[in-house]
Amino acid sequence: MLISAITEEVFTVGGATGEEWASFTAVTDIAFDAAGRLVLVDNRQKRVVIVTADGRHLRDVSRPGDGPGELRSPTWLAPMRDGRLVVYDLERRSLLAFGPDGELAEHVRLQPSSRGFGGRSVAGTPSDLIAQLRSSPIGVHIRDVRALPDGRLLMIRTPSNVAGKRPIEVYEWEKGMETLFMAWDLPEGAVAQSGDVQSFPMSGDAMSVVSSRGVRRPVFAPPLFVDVMSNGRVAVVDSVGYRIKLLSPNGEIDDVLRRPIPARRVTSEIKQAVVESMRAGTGAQREITVSTGSGISREIMGEIRRRSLEDRISQATFADQIPVIANMAVDSEDRIWVGRAGADGVSAGPTDVLDSDGNYLGTLPGDGLRIPRAFGPGGLMAYVQRDELDAPVVRVVRLLALESSGVAQN
Repeated sequence: MLISAITEEVFTVGGATGEEWASFTAVTDIAFDAAGRLVLVDNRQKRVVIVTADGRHLRDVSRPGDGPGELRSPTWLAPMRDGRLVVYDLERRSLLAFGPDGELAEHVRLQPSSRGFGGRSVAGTPSDLIAQLRSSPIGVHIRDVRALPDGRLLMIRTPSNVAGKRPIEVYEWEKGMETLFMAWDLPEGAVAQSGDVQSFPMSGDAMSVVSSRGVRRPVFAPPLFVDVMSNGRVAVVDSVGYRIKLLSPNGEIDDVLRRPIPARRVTSEIKQAVVESMRAGTGAQREITVSTGSGISREIMGEIRRRSLEDRISQATFADQIPVIANMAVDSEDRIWVGRAGADGVSAGPTDVLDSDGNYLGTLPGDGLRIPRAFGPGGLMAYVQRDELDAPVVRVVRLLALESSGVAQN
């Protein structure tokens, strides 16, 4: 059954011509707190910004620096029910918890699980360090942090350094990290550990290093989407088919939600469409870790990314099927939004909406309302877009209703 979304605009911040406080450059994460305030991370500016419910600047959390509670590379965030705000700092490999007053309440350094160099800045890099980068184990980074109702943090790491293993973990402040659930992945051997390190001489003694080491997963490998419900259950998508696992707070599978929608086979035409979308910058692209010394130019940076992209394309492998689910998130009313892949594997497909028990409520068309980057209380939804000058813009709307059109939809 097709449905349509009735929304209203709430506010828009950012863009190249916006106010100075909202001149964002690299928004890596956004979330709403319980009061409906928007919190966002600008990783490049090393800022965590809180925006009021009507779109005004409330304050920045902490400041860039190397001191206690200061930010080196803030990347992900999680507003807690008790009013604290947890920030994951990539360079510190740390969780920083700030109280409602913005003061640092706790700082915990996570123990690294391997000796990776990914994401570190390297100036004046000698050849022996390049060799070490080539031979070092793959680094593991946090790619998402979510708050659980009981005060624990749900954490997803990427990339996995063991093929076939994708742990979903929880962090408890007094006990540390433990595995909540081991998500399904391709069999061992189907995921390659590969990549290379390229160096580009710069002015003086500095040079730029691109580390493309990592787990090389096939295009259309099983996705991993995770979100939290208000009762502490965790929704997980880790399959090629239309399956959403609902985990209890202790990690046991309570239920599996299914719809009879088959996965499409990957054809040569689909492979070509993926390659073209990657070259055009419109499809899924590999995260490229760029570590630079001084003196790097925009032209060199562009060349680095171009070579890395061509390397990715030349070594790409494809799974046999396109996963049915391309995105999944849970809103503030515990409805589960399921974005399906388009027929070509590149474009966006329709979005199904299920209630908290998995009952099907309807389908938004492919050109309708999309799953936002963040859901908030009272129907708030936040999207990160780009303006005509390619500057980040955060747009917040409020979902007023989902209305049936009376038209059947598969």
